Amino acid sequence: MVLVTGGTGFVGRALVRRLLAAEVPVRCLLRPAGRRPPLPPGNVHVATSTLRDLPALRVAMQDVDTVIHLIGAWRDSAEGTAEWVNRQGTLNVVEAAVEAGVQRFVYLSHIHADRNSAYPLLRSKGAAEEAVRASGMAYTILQASLIYGPGDHFTTLLAMLLKTIPLVFPVVGTGKTRFQPIHVDDVARCLAGCLGAYHLENVTLPIGGPEHLAYDEILDAVMAALGVRRARLYVRLPTMRVLVRLSRWLFPHPPVSPLQLDLFAIDNTTDLGNVPRNFDFEPRRFARHLDYLKRPGWRRDFFSRVTAHPPAG
Repeated sequence: MVLVTGGTGFVGRALVRRLLAAEVPVRCLLRPAGRRPPLPPGNVHVATSTLRDLPALRVAMQDVDTVIHLIGAWRDSAEGTAEWVNRQGTLNVVEAAVEAGVQRFVYLSHIHADRNSAYPLLRSKGAAEEAVRASGMAYTILQASLIYGPGDHFTTLLAMLLKTIPLVFPVVGTGKTRFQPIHVDDVARCLAGCLGAYHLENVTLPIGGPEHLAYDEILDAVMAALGVRRARLYVRLPTMRVLVRLSRWLFPHPPVSPLQLDLFAIDNTTDLGNVPRNFDFEPRRFARHLDYLKRPGWRRDFFSRVTAHPPAG
């Protein structure tokens, strides 16, 4: 049995679909809630717990031999601060897995995660990685670059902003920060590929797509998919941090969190051969797989998003 935390999230849905297609027994960990989020069709087992409830986490681990931990946070929520969710939340899942006798732990982290990083997001992810490595379980840590696809937190936000902001689009920094976008289905394929992969046991592996793209190039591709053109106003990262903090006074649910800006401080890239070499497939090229952006309603979606109450977790 494989337990997937975050199984109803962006990456989790793609992973659970892939595991079910391969006839792998799957259990999804869900937060207790009056309204259960939709699960992919198929025979999905369900366990309920918060990241704070260690007894319930231990119950969720019964008869589980592998945990795939996907829960992570970009912003504070009802579950806790983003730093708490990434660090202590992962530590709690690891502790419950060890006590339940789980044999393998797969963790989805981020490129350049390091507990000594100057950036809070990467620091919290790095602390979580150390807890996984120190657990005594066999582990695989995949450090992903920018993950994109339908319902993501990056290209869909860019689409909303580009459709809402007329004429001149503010660009974080110089536009030269490099990313290595990887499609969500390719990330799911890598995660599923960790199961039974002995060459990936006790390994930390950065993964990304087949291209290193500057942020300006990503914007070019997204604008082409949307059929829009905007002039660009380059805004220094410290100034953008101030604007993001101010946005909390304008919107109940600001479009960008301070932690997301950390990704623009350093390049988010790794060896282009890591995925083909370790998982035996070539990931998708970014500009060729943005058809999901070609739809109306982005401006409406933006205002619905920023005026909504913060999500529960």
